[in-house]
Amino acid sequence: MHFKDKVVLITGGNSGIGKATALAFAREGAIVVIVARDRNKLNQTINELKKHNNKCLSYVCDVRDAKKVSGVVKDAIRKFWKINILVNNAGFGIYRGFCESSLDDIKEQMDVNYFGTVNFTKEVLPYMIKQRSGNIVNIASAAGKAGFPGASGYCASKFAVVGLSEALYYEMKKKGINVNLICPGAVDTPFQKNPGYEDFPHEKRHKKIIKAEDVAKAVVDAVRFNRFETILPFGVAVKLWGKGIVPFLWRKIVHTITRNEKY
Repeated sequence: MHFKDKVVLITGGNSGIGKATALAFAREGAIVVIVARDRNKLNQTINELKKHNNKCLSYVCDVRDAKKVSGVVKDAIRKFWKINILVNNAGFGIYRGFCESSLDDIKEQMDVNYFGTVNFTKEVLPYMIKQRSGNIVNIASAAGKAGFPGASGYCASKFAVVGLSEALYYEMKKKGINVNLICPGAVDTPFQKNPGYEDFPHEKRHKKIIKAEDVAKAVVDAVRFNRFETILPFGVAVKLWGKGIVPFLWRKIVHTITRNEKY
């Protein structure tokens, strides 16, 4: 697939994986529309994107606000008449045990990570169905394929994204729309510096960390070659494959690795 003049809408597009993905598509000639809450960061990113395509746009929007999401999508459609690719990337996590997590902690992660994905997908799909084409790309996580202590709220939200993506894959196939699921392991982004992760044992759990650009390449390739699921890096994919084959051994290893952690 060629991306020149394709309209790509990316949530959480002002930093980390979202920004790297926006730049990757812009370099391919796509018209990139980025959405985030921080206007200053959006302005910085859009200036970089316009070096590749002057038609790129940005919107300040909280993915949890269904009305604002609807307004963003309608305005983008009014300007470009189409959205070819939606990348649901906005998300965050809190490292905290379930008993120590407040209901607000758990709900906020679900609202941003899962319902933010639902809100944009709900708004964009009707236009893609009319076009009889399009890609919905959902950025989940390895934590959406396996549960880890200290991340119950985050894991639950990403498991929900994985389940939604798989169901949509079947529902949308006959409508000409492709669904792509990306499940990265640890990525070196501002996510790692989230205040909710100040006690996270990065040096122990995240010995092999990938770059946002690695995930961006995986996104572009998934769309280009129509791959439903991409798990990266390869080592994480192998480990998750092993979990499916010998789940009892996986649970023993995770428990042994994390039993002395603070969560």
